[in-house]
This record gives sequence, C-alpha cells and structure tokens, in this order.
Amino acid sequence: MVLAFKDNHYAAVNVPAGEIFDVIAPAEDDRFVVVDVKGHQSLVFDSDLKGRGKPVAERKVQSAA
Repeated sequence: MVLAFKDNHYAAVNVPAGEIFDVIAPAEDDRFVVVDVKGHQSLVFDSDLKGRGKPVAERKVQSAA
C-alpha cells in the first residue's frame, strides 16, 4: 500500500504484490520515501520498504530509436 498525495490530500492506494517501483527520494517526513509506481509519485513508509521490499536488478529501458 502507498499513500498517493496531491494538493495536500492523501489517499491509501493498493499496489499489487510483486509490483516493481522506483525509489525516487526521501520525503520531507523522514518516516517515508517517495516512490514512482507506473508514473505516479506516492509515499511509502520507510520501515515497510525495508521490511517487506526486495531490491531488484537494475532494469534497462529500451529506446524506440
């Protein structure tokens, strides 16, 4: 689960098990990190990420050229 934020409003959003997302940066509140899930920035508890997340090998993006 992540916290989606927009216009200073927060909403809990389910993320399917196994979803891969990128950690963007620490959040202003040190309990969270900012992540990108399918193009949407959200907040994740740092403790959840450390306790439940798994690092994956870096993905290479293929260019359309």
